[in-house]
Amino acid sequence: MHEAGIAESILGIAKDVARENGLTRITGITIQIGQFTGIEADALDFAFQVMTKDTSIENAELVIEKTPLLLRCKKCEGEYSGAPDDLLCPNCGAEDFLILQGREMVVKFITGEKDA
Repeated sequence: MHEAGIAESILGIAKDVARENGLTRITGITIQIGQFTGIEADALDFAFQVMTKDTSIENAELVIEKTPLLLRCKKCEGEYSGAPDDLLCPNCGAEDFLILQGREMVVKFITGEKDA
């Protein structure tokens, strides 16, 4: 399960942001995951919950936003939405494409609290 490694990376980023900004508690983390990454959102959320237990991030809300797969056909230059199980160009039927969007994994927002 590579989701555990991804959760660990997210936690590392959150801890760095907390330290750099004087946050004593992380309350939320919003991430963006591309449809073509192969990351299972439920498995990632589970790993996140397990890894944050008994930490300053324990009750943080993990928001996972999915980014759709967007492709550009190399043959006809058309852009289209793809699915991992159907990558053919709907315009010309070609299988040769560029991935424009859908492989990213980005930490978009981290919210937290400072001691008064």
